[in-house]
This record gives sequence, structure tokens and C-alpha cells, in this order.
Amino acid sequence: MKFNQGTKFYQFFTGLFITITFVSCNTDVDFNDVINVNEPYLLYEYSYNDNDKLTHSVLDTILVNSSLHNQFTKFLKDHNNEWQATPASYICDFSVQQNNFRLLGWKNSETIIVSFIDQKGIPKQLYRKVNPRELEFITQLFIP
Repeated sequence: MKFNQGTKFYQFFTGLFITITFVSCNTDVDFNDVINVNEPYLLYEYSYNDNDKLTHSVLDTILVNSSLHNQFTKFLKDHNNEWQATPASYICDFSVQQNNFRLLGWKNSETIIVSFIDQKGIPKQLYRKVNPRELEFITQLFIP
């Protein structure tokens, strides 16, 4: 069977569609395997100029058993489903980090990103939709 240019084009986009469909499937994250509730988190706030060049960052430690530590840990455990893979890089307003775990977020955004290395040693980067108000316990710490 001879393939013409249109058939190859159709096969390419069919394959691309199938790949995107499999990649964009929802997945659950067991954050008990990713974070250590007995360790502090590091909270970074970032500022950028008009060219997206980092101009300022602020670091704070979220201490174990503090209200903020407990709220963030609960937030992760309450949002363990509906994650989707994302291969892109992001410039964020803040991040919360611990060992190889990182959550990226934006003020008033409906999307968050997590990246970590899973129990099998495989790097993961996932995104999820959230209600922006759910992260106010973190974003309210920043100067408007």
C-alpha cells in the first residue's frame, strides 16, 4: 500500500492525539511517599521584572507543627487526585520545597504544579486545578 503526503499527515496527527490523550490522563499522588511531615518546608517568594528576569526572592522556613506547616500538609493530602503530567518549565510567584519535592504557584491562579522524584526514582512533574482561595494561607503572607 502506497502512502501519500495526506496519509502521513493524518497518521502523524492521529499518533500525536493518542500520545497527548495518554499523557494527559489524570493521576493520583500519594504525598505520604513524597513529603516528610516531620521536616520543615522552605517557602520562597519571587519577584520578576518585565522581561521575566528574577529581581528578588525571599526565603522563609515553615516550621514543623506550625499552623502553616499543618495547613500545607493537609492541603496536599486533600488534593491528591486529578493531577496531570506537564513537561513545561514555569516561572512562578512562590514555591514550597522539601528535599526533592517542589510545589509552584501563582497569586490568584487556578493552577499549581508539583515536581518530585517518586518511590521508583522517576522524576514527575504534574499540574492540577485548584480554587485560588485554597492557597490564601500561603499567598496572604506576601506583600501585595
